Amino acid sequence: MSLSQKLVNNISDHYVLQSNQRIIELTETKKNYSVTIRISGNRNFLLIKNIEDLKQRYLPYTNGRFMPKDCDYILILEDKKEIFFFELKSEKQKCFRREKDDIITQLTSGEQWVRHLIFCSTPNFLDINDFKMYFVAINKKSQTQCINELTEEKNGKKFTFWNGCSFNLSEFK
Repeated sequence: MSLSQKLVNNISDHYVLQSNQRIIELTETKKNYSVTIRISGNRNFLLIKNIEDLKQRYLPYTNGRFMPKDCDYILILEDKKEIFFFELKSEKQKCFRREKDDIITQLTSGEQWVRHLIFCSTPNFLDINDFKMYFVAINKKSQTQCINELTEEKNGKKFTFWNGCSFNLSEFK
């Protein structure tokens, strides 16, 4: 059984979507905006979403005193061994730049969440270290562009920061 199937079988569909659609809409419900991602080819993917809700509902062992950080979405392309971590923002450019370190923490936390969900979904430990990981922050703006001066490599991970509201997935590589 594939990783995607194990996650789908063990996690509520409120948090996991398996699909082969070519267009995904990532929505920030609290601020009521969305970003469109296009995936080339007919490829199955798994989208982990609503992590904020998941941790609020199912982490009673923290007693509400501490809630770990998370990213907004995790996109897994199992056949290509790729994982994309997304954090969505709708901020003025100055605020987006000022929040850079916090955004990197949120994206890095996404990696911990995917490892935790895999750990909870499969009896045989699955190592995702051989997956290529992309850490992407998107600030919803009308013009699409990478903000090169914010792009950073830290501990072997590359974090890219973008303005825009519509992207091809390949742009993030």
